Amino acid sequence: MTTPFVPAVREDGSFDPDCLEQAGLRWVTAWLKSRFQGSDPYFPIDRRYGEDPEALIVSILQDAGLAHPATDLIARALLEMLDEARAKAPEVPAYFEPAVRVCQRVRLPHTGDWFEESLKALAENPSEEEAHWSRKLIAEILFAATVQAPGLPQAASRRNWESILRLPNYATLGWLGLAQTFASAASYVAAWWQACPPEDRHREIDQWIYAGLKTETADGVLRIVGTTGYRWPRDLRAAVELALRKNGVQKPLREFRTSFASRRYSSFRSPMTMSMKLSSRRLDMQSQWDMNRWLPRLAQFSKTKSTTPKS
Repeated sequence: MTTPFVPAVREDGSFDPDCLEQAGLRWVTAWLKSRFQGSDPYFPIDRRYGEDPEALIVSILQDAGLAHPATDLIARALLEMLDEARAKAPEVPAYFEPAVRVCQRVRLPHTGDWFEESLKALAENPSEEEAHWSRKLIAEILFAATVQAPGLPQAASRRNWESILRLPNYATLGWLGLAQTFASAASYVAAWWQACPPEDRHREIDQWIYAGLKTETADGVLRIVGTTGYRWPRDLRAAVELALRKNGVQKPLREFRTSFASRRYSSFRSPMTMSMKLSSRRLDMQSQWDMNRWLPRLAQFSKTKSTTPKS
């Protein structure tokens, strides 16, 4: 008689991801579905402290790492749930949102294509996709897609993210999907500004500048926005300058751009020196934008959108 599988814990009481290799995909899928619907006989959900059902799974994935067999099993189980939920929509299984929230927190194998298909569907026919899902769920899916299918320069998803950037209800999430660095965000901010609802603009600009100053020097931020900002609409430039002043940076963009251009061309540089300077500048501009500072604001944005029609 086969002994039923029971997950194991380490000596310190933490979940042992190695044990899932013995469990198999069917067991993992059934366990995740049950847990995400509020029932887990092995690791009860602590409702006294408002524990999210997906929190344990995120912890297991972060502990195991991308290459661990447990991560592969969990990712395949999540993909099964995402496929099943898509087939059932507009009915939404109770496990769907916790499954999506796992995808918002941890980069996974196997799930990228599912999110790319969702991006494509929304980019090509927003009204049909909103009839399939609610606006709130679309925002949650987009939030997860920024992790699972980001709009990197060579990615297949990039064109769809650029289309979503022009949709007012999802413009901020579209911006995040394209903005892997502070510099790349600057190149898309004007398009985002035009599409974003006016009541959201200044809040998001304030957060963007705040996050940029955490990962770049003040001069680095000014260099990036100063070399692109002259093409921005006047009200966008004013919003950026206001956000800079709120964070203690008093120099106007136009003044910085003038002084930057003067320094750049004031003296002769050899081709080798110019090449070294440009390479250094590119490396500086590509430093990682501190997403952790901005993601909670976008999570709040997605919840705010749930109050709109069709949610």
